[in-house]
Amino acid sequence: MRYVNVDNVTEDMILAQDIKDSYGRILLMRGAALSKSKAQKLQSFDIFGIYVEDEWSADIFIKPGVPEALAKNTVEALQNMNLEQVQECAGKIVDALLEADDYMHDMESIKAYDENTFEHCMNVAVKCVTMGIGLGYNFYRLKNLAVGSMLHDIGKTGVAYDIINKPGKLTKEEFDEIKKHPANGYAMLANDLSIYASTRQIVYQHHENWDGTGYPRGLKGQDIYELAMVAHICDVCDALLSKRSYKNAFSTADVIRILKEGNDTMFSPELLDAFFRYVPLYCKGSEVLLSNQERALVYRNNRGNMLAPVVKLRNGTLIDLRESSLTILQ
Repeated sequence: MRYVNVDNVTEDMILAQDIKDSYGRILLMRGAALSKSKAQKLQSFDIFGIYVEDEWSADIFIKPGVPEALAKNTVEALQNMNLEQVQECAGKIVDALLEADDYMHDMESIKAYDENTFEHCMNVAVKCVTMGIGLGYNFYRLKNLAVGSMLHDIGKTGVAYDIINKPGKLTKEEFDEIKKHPANGYAMLANDLSIYASTRQIVYQHHENWDGTGYPRGLKGQDIYELAMVAHICDVCDALLSKRSYKNAFSTADVIRILKEGNDTMFSPELLDAFFRYVPLYCKGSEVLLSNQERALVYRNNRGNMLAPVVKLRNGTLIDLRESSLTILQ
C-alpha cells in the first residue's frame, strides 16, 4: 500500500485502510473503489491523505507497532485519568514493541478528526519507547519512560480550552498559562504513590532545553533528566507531524530540518542523533522525491539510520539509501 494525497485520487484506486471518525465508526471501508466524489467527501472530514493499493506498492505491507485495541484502551485510560490502567497499558505497549519482529511503528492510523491531547500523548510514548529500545533501556526503564511520556501533558487539562486550541498567535499571558502545564502535571501526580518520582520528573522537565532556555526551571545540559530529554524530542516531533485545529501538519522534510535546528540548543546532540537512528520518520508506503528528481516509495526503514531508508522506484528497483549517493529531498 502507499499513501497518496486526496487531491491525487484517481478512479482506478482502491482504499487500503478503513477510514474512521472520532467515535470509531467506519466512514469508508478498506477495499472500496475510490472516485473524485468520495475524495471530496473525505476532504469534508479534514482527511487529506489516504492509503491505497496499487501495483507499485503491492509488496509494501504496513503493520502498526501497537495494536488498535491497545491504542484505544490507552487513550481511554488517559481520558479517564485511570493511572492504574495507564501503567498497565504502558507495560503492554513496551511488550508489543519489544516482541515485534520489526518494532518500528510503520504508521499512525488515519483519522477523520484533529488528534486530541490524549492521542498525542500515546503517540509520543510509542516514539519514546521505540527510541529507548534503540538506546538499550531495560524493560523497567522503558515502562517508566512510557508512563511519563503518556502523562507528560496532563497539566494541560487545567488550561482553558480556548487557549489550547486558539487558531492564532498566543498572547504573552496566554503562553504563560501554557507554560504552567509541566508544573501543574507534576503537582497532579505528587500524592500518587504508584507513580515513581522519576516518572514525575519526565512530566516536570519535558520542556527544559539543553541550553537552559526551557521551562519551568531553566535546567541545562546534564542537569535535565535523560528520559525527560527523550520525551522532549519525541513530543516536538509528534506535535510537528500532527494536524491540529490551529495548524496543518508539517512535512517530514520540514520536521527533520526543524529538529536539526534544535541540535545543541533545544536538544541533547547525543540523544537527537539517537532519535534519527531509531525512530522512523519516513512512513512505509509514503512517496518521496530523490535528489535525482525521481519519485520513489519508502519500502523499508533502516534501523540505525532512519534518514536513509530503502526506497522503491516505479520500475521496481530497490535502492538502499545508506549505500547510495542519492538522498531524499522531500
